[in-house]
Amino acid sequence: MKKDLIKIGILALILSVISTIVIFAFGNTYTIDLKIPENNDLKVEQEVKSGEIEIIEERREGDHYYIKIKGKKPGIINLVVSDELVGRYVPIYIHKGNVITENYFFGKSTASEIIPASFTVLLFYIIYIIIKRYR
Repeated sequence: MKKDLIKIGILALILSVISTIVIFAFGNTYTIDLKIPENNDLKVEQEVKSGEIEIIEERREGDHYYIKIKGKKPGIINLVVSDELVGRYVPIYIHKGNVITENYFFGKSTASEIIPASFTVLLFYIIYIIIKRYR
């Protein structure tokens, strides 16, 4: 029993380190996907509370408007995408290491999919251990 708990702890530690490395490696850029009607000419403005971002690319594909940004300085930026009819307000959080999250402090980021994937691997390993011990 104790050996199994140690194995689970080691796997959790390894998955946490891998997740942290992936997030810091890929999290300094983020693409915002906004669904806005096609016929609008949009302008993007930054309301700076603290922090700094760089807009790398803006593109439109159908009714989706994509804005790729890169974190420069930790803090909070409110991105306002608007035209004469539509206005969208997107809070952007830039963390230490310039990792960007959207909407919330622990919001969606470029590499955030690694966290539920790591948790799933750990959960399957725990289920495997339980089944193995039961038999």
